[in-house]
Amino acid sequence: MHTFDQFELVDELQATALGATSVARLTEGGGEFVVKAFCPSPDLMSEAEVGRRAAAFLDRVRIQQAVVQSGAAQWAEIRDAGPIDGGAFYAVARYPFSARKLIVGRARISASDLAQIVGGIAEGLSELKRFCGRAHGNLKPSNILLEKPRGSGTIRVRLTDPADAQHAAGAGAESEDLYALGRLLFELVTLRPCSGAAAWPVVDSDLWSRLGPTAQRWRELCSWLVHPCPEEGSRNLDQLHRQLLTLAPRRRRSPSARVLAGVARDDARAAHWFGEAAKLGDPVAMRNLAGFYEAGRGGLARDLGQALTWRKQAAFADDEESKRWPRAHPH
Repeated sequence: MHTFDQFELVDELQATALGATSVARLTEGGGEFVVKAFCPSPDLMSEAEVGRRAAAFLDRVRIQQAVVQSGAAQWAEIRDAGPIDGGAFYAVARYPFSARKLIVGRARISASDLAQIVGGIAEGLSELKRFCGRAHGNLKPSNILLEKPRGSGTIRVRLTDPADAQHAAGAGAESEDLYALGRLLFELVTLRPCSGAAAWPVVDSDLWSRLGPTAQRWRELCSWLVHPCPEEGSRNLDQLHRQLLTLAPRRRRSPSARVLAGVARDDARAAHWFGEAAKLGDPVAMRNLAGFYEAGRGGLARDLGQALTWRKQAAFADDEESKRWPRAHPH
């Protein structure tokens, strides 16, 4: 085991010539974390090159910190980061799943879970664009962290590891992120690798049909995302969000929404409980929380970015009013 800063490494998950990803725990306190370290073999590159790449590594970390501090809900919070001898590191909380684990484990994903995963990724990409004006540039299954709290039907998505700025700028970068999302969607449903242009157009199969009434729309969405030569500017986040609104899972109104209605007259209490219920996946609470952020009610600072985030989450959770909201409030 190796110890640096406040973390003790207890299990190595992956190692390459450029560094390692490890499970870690605090030297004082509890909780499990994942530490990603850039620490190349000494004979691989010069000391100057190590310094340059370590600085770029920490620049990427700062991008992730900036989007989280701006109020993003779909990004993993950096617990610690900094230089180490011969490189740099960062640490995030350990999440029980990643999209890569689902693919490697050949997990069968329901249409409802698929909508939450793809919707969460789409919202995370929109948060990065809104707060930092750029694309991800490094969207791959291992950089999509997932958790499903016990007793909750909600899957929480947390993105991580954005690319260097030069690899995530320009109109083409957003389209490449969505292409990567399409490959992920293909692999989650078909349980096989997406073989580039050969996978387009996506053909029907029993694996798509098991998604139920929305199966054809999911397959059409995947074909749109993995199109090898889309028209310039046509594969974009706005269009993706419009298509996802038609794929939101059907849910009954939960008891928490009715309970919350009783405290709605007390703005501060309502803001608190709307927030708690929204985190547990209640669509009506999500919509009401969005309204509180839009108006700056209940002790919440007015924040249109947070309002938009919760509006979209409510729409993904099948809140009919939030689904109509983009048409009623065109941008």
